[in-house]
Amino acid sequence: MSPLTFGWNIAVTVDMVGSEVDLKVGDPIWGLLDFDPFQKQGSYSEYVVMRANAVAIRPNNLEAAKAASFA
Repeated sequence: MSPLTFGWNIAVTVDMVGSEVDLKVGDPIWGLLDFDPFQKQGSYSEYVVMRANAVAIRPNNLEAAKAASFA
């Protein structure tokens, strides 16, 4: 399980979506990365790949830093 990847909570803006996803580029989202010891990404990364059902639209009145702490 090396290297250890840090970060699980996210509050970001969608940059790219798959063909069968209801989210749109530019949507503010928040969520939690899957806890998988073999996952090679963390929320400290510049980009992450997630399933659409693992995120939700972030409320407009909740800034990203606070939203990530709640995710």
